[in-house]
Amino acid sequence: MESIYRSIEIIENRIAEKLTVAAIAQSVHFSKFHYQRLFREIVGESVMAYVMKRKHELAGEMLCETDAAVLDVALAFGFDSHEGFTRSFKSHMGATPSNYRKRGKFMKPKMEIERELNALITAARETAEAARREAENEHSDYLRLIAAKTDAHVADLVAEVLAGATDTADRARVISNRLSLATGIGDAAFNTNVMALSVALAMHRGKTAPTASQKNLSDMYYKLAETAQFKAEKARGFFAELSALIFDDMRKTAAEKVSYAMQKGNAAADAIVGHENVKFEVKNLVGRLEELSLRDVTALHYDDALFQFEIIAFAFEADLAGATETKKMLAAMDDFRQALTDAVHFFRNIPKPEPDPVQRDALEHRLTEVAFQGHILLFYTRGEIERAKRAMGTEDRYRSIRLEAGNDFDAIVAEINTYIQTVYDTEKIDTFLKSPRNPNDQSPILAAVENLHNASAALRVYGGSFGVLAEEFENLAKRVLESV
Repeated sequence: MESIYRSIEIIENRIAEKLTVAAIAQSVHFSKFHYQRLFREIVGESVMAYVMKRKHELAGEMLCETDAAVLDVALAFGFDSHEGFTRSFKSHMGATPSNYRKRGKFMKPKMEIERELNALITAARETAEAARREAENEHSDYLRLIAAKTDAHVADLVAEVLAGATDTADRARVISNRLSLATGIGDAAFNTNVMALSVALAMHRGKTAPTASQKNLSDMYYKLAETAQFKAEKARGFFAELSALIFDDMRKTAAEKVSYAMQKGNAAADAIVGHENVKFEVKNLVGRLEELSLRDVTALHYDDALFQFEIIAFAFEADLAGATETKKMLAAMDDFRQALTDAVHFFRNIPKPEPDPVQRDALEHRLTEVAFQGHILLFYTRGEIERAKRAMGTEDRYRSIRLEAGNDFDAIVAEINTYIQTVYDTEKIDTFLKSPRNPNDQSPILAAVENLHNASAALRVYGGSFGVLAEEFENLAKRVLESV
């Protein structure tokens, strides 16, 4: 596994060269056959398919970020000619290099999303593999389960988000799916945090200290959780940037279509001779459409206008039936109809942009999220308490605590629960936000954080997995203070 990831690094460093499977395999001391089989099994595609994908992705990045000639870009990534590069690029990227460059403003956030999420997928796969190795060393079914969950609930989930986020062919779908895509990456980050906690508890449970390999695995999961959170935030930002760019571009195109339809409408009205009532209605219809603000207009407005036009046109055509001298007027009316229809169809595909949350809502969301995390930690705390109570009287480490420990644990749980309920209470959040801010502020939220510090200190004395929980609760309290 490590050799495959090392070979990927070699590919990245030598991407401008004319790479071969044999050369890459030799660089990691594998036979060509064994390397190809293992690479496909781990990465999910053949070696050369991956190499060509990366060449095209990086070439696309160069096209968007520089003014280099297409031939220079081709030569920079090991292609022999402009024609060969163009054919290859179009087959992989869905557009010629020149057209891809024109869409560059969309490509940059798209490539950033791909970069961030691919890095997270790789980190998750590596961490899952480390868990499998440790599972074999310790004959642990638990770690085998964790490895499988890491693949399914982090790597595979992020891969699904990536597949949905990078298809810019249907640009309206990218905008409308932005929320679900952001939710997906957020779920992966949350799953990673829960797994990191679970692994740390398992590695510390009933021990003064974990072994070096156990601690290394625990550290890897915490690092993965940190990476997942960081990548999720960056990816969400790029989702927002991409959807905003697409929306602005669609609105610009819509403005052009509307302007064209109005030109055709005025031309149709000017072409009408001898039918003043029809001329008046067409002019009136165009005037009403011109008064509409593009920001407020919807497909429904143009649907209604098209419906009105068809009534006018039908009456006009009925009056002119069989008259040969009216072809010019009818042709002008048909041009208006076509332009109006085109505008209607385009407006139907423009989704509404998601409004940015105001600061107040964003703060409430952060505090609610922290409270939810507190519930998860409390769930794990109760589980550790149950294990400790079962161990009392059977292990020397717990025997000295005796029954009074149960009361201590209950008090700790009560303090933590008070904290969670306080942060969930939106009225108390409002009270805090509206109250004067000063160093002596003892709002309900800050008082709850103090309770959490007390509970963390009480947990720490029991060592082992309780020390892990105490550290997590301390971090939770810090996040609340950072939020407010």
